[in-house]
Amino acid sequence: MNGDTIRPPKPPRVTRPIDTSIVIKKGKTPAQLKADSIKRAKAVVVKDPAYCQCVDMRVEVADTLGYNTYINYKFIFKNNCPRPVWVSTKHFRFLPYNAFGKPVRVIRKLGFVVRHDYPDFVKLMPDEEQAFKYADDAFFEYALDKGNFYKFKFMHTNTRDSYKRDPKGSFRCYKKDEVTIFIK
Repeated sequence: MNGDTIRPPKPPRVTRPIDTSIVIKKGKTPAQLKADSIKRAKAVVVKDPAYCQCVDMRVEVADTLGYNTYINYKFIFKNNCPRPVWVSTKHFRFLPYNAFGKPVRVIRKLGFVVRHDYPDFVKLMPDEEQAFKYADDAFFEYALDKGNFYKFKFMHTNTRDSYKRDPKGSFRCYKKDEVTIFIK
């Protein structure tokens, strides 16, 4: 034989009838899986609109920050709801943006910061105001330059955690406040 190889014939292609559905996982059709994923997506973000609207949050921070100094800021919550609300203290954070609205380059990504200043949840009675004071080294984590203005977005991002003793009274909302800060 002159170096020719004999190849076996290809198996015929199997076609399915039009009325056959493919079962992907756990005996569910694609339509059932899509419906389940929509239910899960709705369950991920738990919000109580009444609490989100009746609890006010504002941030107090200096509008000028010295180079390589700590940024001192306060999250101030006011409970205007008719019942007590539990605020999580683990979900406070800030993000700096440049003058064009783009996030500032991250030098060191911090996975988490454990704070022992406050308990995990703080109870706010009706018409009570509570200030949460923090100080962080923004220059350690972000590339901030002298002589520039930055928009700092201060956020409370608790949408999942609830207080175990009173889950319905937990404040599970996303709130943010923007402040322009000059780095001198």
